[in-house]
Amino acid sequence: MRGRYVQMVMAATGYHKEGIDGIIGPQSMKSVAKVEADLNGLYKFDPSGSSQKRRLVAATQACLHKLGYDPGDVDGYEGPFTTEGMNAFLFKAVHGKEEEVGNSQAPCPIGLRGFVPSEPCDDLRW
Repeated sequence: MRGRYVQMVMAATGYHKEGIDGIIGPQSMKSVAKVEADLNGLYKFDPSGSSQKRRLVAATQACLHKLGYDPGDVDGYEGPFTTEGMNAFLFKAVHGKEEEVGNSQAPCPIGLRGFVPSEPCDDLRW
């Protein structure tokens, strides 16, 4: 997980008041410690003896949870729920609105022989 994203999420929840530079140094780790202290009820593990990477991921998950995104369990492991929660956060940060997931049709993924139809498929059979 990029340091800049960790700092952005912690800043959005008020835990990181320093610059967002992507460098995980002493100030960023102080912010992580504040998240761990304040949101420890969300944690599924004890972060005190964990690696820096796991602590950063868990702090990000806890902050995403506080912001209303679903990062899955606050376990310090970056899985699909954490990735999707971060993507939703970043989408809103960039576009100023929540991402809309609708019933849009995409082109058929039939690229096996280099052919991908330009029209959407109504029926996709595998």
